[in-house]
Amino acid sequence: MNLDYLSLSNIPSRAANSVHVMKMCSAFAGLGYSVTLFCHKGSPAVDNPHAFYAVANDNFHLQTVPFYPFRILGTLLYTLAVFCHLAFRKLQGKGGICYGRDPFSLCCAAWLGFPVAIELHMPPLRGTWKFCLRQICASRRFLGIVCISQGLACEVRSLLGKDISILVAHDGADAQHTPSEQSPSEKERTEHLNVGYVGSLYEGRGIDFIFQLAATLPAMSFFLVGGSPEEVARWQKEAPENVHFRGFVPQYDLPDTYSNFDIMLAPYAGHVAVAADHKGGSSHSTAGYMSPLKIFEYMSYGKPFIASAMPAIEEITGPGATCCLLRPYGDVNAWRDALTQLSEDPALRQRLAEASRSKFLHEYTWTKRAEKISQLWAKRLE
Repeated sequence: MNLDYLSLSNIPSRAANSVHVMKMCSAFAGLGYSVTLFCHKGSPAVDNPHAFYAVANDNFHLQTVPFYPFRILGTLLYTLAVFCHLAFRKLQGKGGICYGRDPFSLCCAAWLGFPVAIELHMPPLRGTWKFCLRQICASRRFLGIVCISQGLACEVRSLLGKDISILVAHDGADAQHTPSEQSPSEKERTEHLNVGYVGSLYEGRGIDFIFQLAATLPAMSFFLVGGSPEEVARWQKEAPENVHFRGFVPQYDLPDTYSNFDIMLAPYAGHVAVAADHKGGSSHSTAGYMSPLKIFEYMSYGKPFIASAMPAIEEITGPGATCCLLRPYGDVNAWRDALTQLSEDPALRQRLAEASRSKFLHEYTWTKRAEKISQLWAKRLE
């Protein structure tokens, strides 16, 4: 069956949303769908976008549309281009399921009579997004909504009504990663553990908190992976001597990067910004319903990690200390004690690593996520 994934992502780019859509398209293709990803043409250009995102080479097609740097006009032009592509495919009799994260293009697909399902990573805050979402849900061939957390599903139901079809599918990560035979988690107690953070350097990601934590544990080395050169340069001015920056690392180099870390950190604050906040967009926080890619990556690599104790994280890990340690954000003493505990107890590190890896393989691979979503479609198409 044909599957048109309609997105607003720039491909290639360093944004997490671009990683998500490429990984999901690859997972759907692995299930046998003939997938076309509609996206903006990103920059800088790369020879092989599939290789850049470490997905199977050419198992799905990219339909790129030029990016227009005008907020309203650019969106209209992009939507018109996607509409023309879909209308032509309809005339050719090549229609299939239309799915994705672009409400405007999915609204067009619904008008054209395609079966449509939409994935939401935040509530529809703008009036135009709400209008499109209602049009999609009212379409004759509406297949359902996919939300990345229970918290988000609750918000969407309060907006659209309790009877709306919503599937909760948390984010995911690649399954092919396997811990090395000499995993850093198996080290004997050492005063020189490497503590890692992989992700963006935006507001609410706990970068300043990591600095406070590092200052209390000068014998440990802290490594921050991610961020633009400008962001790294800004944060370096405030960083303690035992904090080191690695900048952006592409997906295909992540296995080597993770192999150097013993413990991972995910110190999310109460307000978590997204990329749009740094480009003049909304300052809306995603803390109440996020599904962070880094958490799933940490689990996929079998790394012990400490994360903020908040409902959105506990949805993924569970409330207990079975696959990670959860501590209140901002409590430096609690996080320092947790790091000290892990440094002194290699057996605990290994137990947490194995538990998180096991939970990940059972619940959170990209393939399992794609299977869960495709089952939703199958039920609605019967």
